[in-house]
Amino acid sequence: QDHCCLSKDPTPDDPRIIMSSASQSNSVVSLTPPDGASCWLCLEEGPDDSGAPLVRDCSCRGHSGFAHLPCLVKYAESKSKDLAKRGAHSMSYIFEEKLFQQCPNCKQAFQGDISYDMTKAQLAFIEREFKDADRWNLLALLQRI
Repeated sequence: QDHCCLSKDPTPDDPRIIMSSASQSNSVVSLTPPDGASCWLCLEEGPDDSGAPLVRDCSCRGHSGFAHLPCLVKYAESKSKDLAKRGAHSMSYIFEEKLFQQCPNCKQAFQGDISYDMTKAQLAFIEREFKDADRWNLLALLQRI
């Protein structure tokens, strides 16, 4: 079965619920991955080699949409580099793609800790790869953190 069967109002004691500190303050609830769920990028089940768990904080349902945060970051960086190579040298164009801001599958904006971690990863990526990036884009990104 690919659908969640939680009651309308799950309790924090429910073993199927993970509530991170950022999620608790925003009332965002993330489900633990169901048995057999895997990262849609590396296809591995469970935590990756570094111990990063499968996460999902978007509108994907069932077994879909789970990924390791390092895999999401690597995917967003790779796609951003591809855009730059194809001539999308404008940082605003790379920002418009929202590779670090939204789930590539369901297109919903990342929430909670995933949003925060992906924003930090985007800032580090831009500072590392686009040293001559427009100062305004970096300032706008810093405001998101």
